[in-house]
Amino acid sequence: MLKKNKNSNNKKRLNNKREKPVCLLIGNGFNRINNPDFPSWDNLILNLFDKYELNKNDYDIKTTSYPLKFEYIVNVINEERNSWHEHTYKECKEKIIEDLDKSITDKKNLDKEIIEGLRDCKPDYIITTNYDTLLEKAFAYRSSYKYGSRLDKTHANDKKLNNRERGREVYLNKTARFSKRNVIFYHMHGINVDIKSICLGYEHYMRIIKKLRDVIVKNERDPEILNLLKTGEHKNMSNYFCTRFFDSDIHIIGLGLEEQEIDIWWLLCYRAYLYFSNINNARNLIKNKIIYHDVHVTKSTNEGYSFEDDYQKQKEMLFKYLYVEYDAINIENVNQYKDKYVEILKGIK
Repeated sequence: MLKKNKNSNNKKRLNNKREKPVCLLIGNGFNRINNPDFPSWDNLILNLFDKYELNKNDYDIKTTSYPLKFEYIVNVINEERNSWHEHTYKECKEKIIEDLDKSITDKKNLDKEIIEGLRDCKPDYIITTNYDTLLEKAFAYRSSYKYGSRLDKTHANDKKLNNRERGREVYLNKTARFSKRNVIFYHMHGINVDIKSICLGYEHYMRIIKKLRDVIVKNERDPEILNLLKTGEHKNMSNYFCTRFFDSDIHIIGLGLEEQEIDIWWLLCYRAYLYFSNINNARNLIKNKIIYHDVHVTKSTNEGYSFEDDYQKQKEMLFKYLYVEYDAINIENVNQYKDKYVEILKGIK
């Protein structure tokens, strides 16, 4: 009898064992739960007009993407002051981060239920598009933690890279490690403690995509990521968030995933291209799941037509051939976001 129970417990443990590492890709949704007044990107741009005493009447590009708005205002400032582009980038970044930091000054932690949900998930990795470190604090408890970066061993001594490229390699792959919980964090668009790392304009996004291509493509006919998966070398590349898109089960939560997130879209598209073309037996190598949990407030007309129905049908069709699972979740108002996020985290657990 005892022997039978022991075997049964062993079988249960085996069934519960994760086949792939778990990675959470988290956007600004968690930050907005207890902070509905969190500034919009449009407001941050308008703040720049005030700071530089520019004419707001010239600002008539409200429907364009945030990166284009940022590039626009940088060029407006450059024309007014005849200044150097990189210097203006840095100056605008500093002012935007200053405004963002003010919005979370009194917010020491995320919502308690969200924190518990994150811890219970026991993720191996967390990728975030956020610039703040509230997610790290959810795992740090009262103990302090160091936030640092380092080059991947395979590129650290690459003599072909000049000093500026080496620096870029570092700040594009920021990580924070917690040995107690063994969670690795990636700030894919930079972090507020390092202004140089912040990604805002399309110039910055393209730098990231170039680096992503250097790491996972290299040779179009013989993509590097497939060789890494084949040999198991991907396990030694923990400093690169892009490899998680091929070796970990990723849950995307609290991220609007708008088209301006071109680095994420490029990763999803390239992964899908490898899978569906089956180049170099890619289907047998790319076995991880990517699930987009899309929480949206339902909007309907008086006649009963639902904008969300059309939106979600298009998303479902799109993600099917991006090799991404689409989890459409409708809510009636913004107050229900937290409950749905907690529900998603419990499901991952």
